[in-house]
Amino acid sequence: MFFDKIYESWREIQYEKYELILPMVRSYARNGRVLDIGCGKMFFEDFARERSAKFKIVSTDIERPADVMCDGLNLPFKKAFDVVLAIDSLHKFDPSDVKCVLKDGGVFIAALPKKFEDEFKKVKMRIVDCRHINGREEEIVKVFSHSLQRLYTE
Repeated sequence: MFFDKIYESWREIQYEKYELILPMVRSYARNGRVLDIGCGKMFFEDFARERSAKFKIVSTDIERPADVMCDGLNLPFKKAFDVVLAIDSLHKFDPSDVKCVLKDGGVFIAALPKKFEDEFKKVKMRIVDCRHINGREEEIVKVFSHSLQRLYTE
């Protein structure tokens, strides 16, 4: 319970980040499918739903309330998602697994505090966008693609 109270206090901080991330997800996912690896208490899912997102989110984490219980290392999907998200969870799994779950033309969006930016070096995919969020803690959001297909954005 103690951790739940602390985690809930982070919701507002996370929502600052999601203001930038949600439009990026919308532009790549359209009405498709999004996989959220390491969803925690599903704050992004709540945020997207509150803003009438039209894409379907499948959330994963090692405990509930995730839709699928897994650790991000053995994802039980194949070529099923337009967007894979890792918000503050990139350090918990091998990003090479992401390629297996992305549809052709799909993207991987990862967000981390700037102090952990070395974690992005593990991603062996082409960077197609990079943005900085200067909120309470500086964050970096990167969009990666491994496809040679042209990416579509709004």
